[in-house]
Amino acid sequence: MDKKWILIIIILIVGCFFLHNIVDSSTTVGNAITVVNKSVVTLPDGFSIGESEKNSVELLDEKTGEKIYITDLGKTDSAEKEYNEALQSLEYNTDTYIIDNYTSNINNTNTYLITFENHTVNTNTVYLAYIYSCNHTFRMEFQNYYDNNGFNDDLNFIVSTISPDFKQSQD
Repeated sequence: MDKKWILIIIILIVGCFFLHNIVDSSTTVGNAITVVNKSVVTLPDGFSIGESEKNSVELLDEKTGEKIYITDLGKTDSAEKEYNEALQSLEYNTDTYIIDNYTSNINNTNTYLITFENHTVNTNTVYLAYIYSCNHTFRMEFQNYYDNNGFNDDLNFIVSTISPDFKQSQD
């Protein structure tokens, strides 16, 4: 073997090392992600990560002021129960006005939705969504949305892209 082959082998080994590091440090390609407990959530376009804890994360769009709070409520399938409890709590609260509540199917996932306004806090319409995905129940709160279509697009995107975090042991 001459020196060219030795150089080619060295370049291949170094290249494989760097490819391994890239693959090991990333779970998706193209969009930013964040981890909520044992699930990966892909951020909608324009959003960045605000405050985060093990079981919750805040997503912010600094241009529009839109906020999304995602909380992992645990391993049980309690989306419908949580939805009914939240709906009942909002109905008894005299400071809130429920605009709408319904169930939708997004990407074969039952999504329980509540739309309401809080009259004591000077905020816009608030959207609550409860889903059961990746063997966990999630609560999502969408604030400062002026456009119902924007809310629907972001909700559909998040529900469709929640996946297990395979880097962690699953329960």
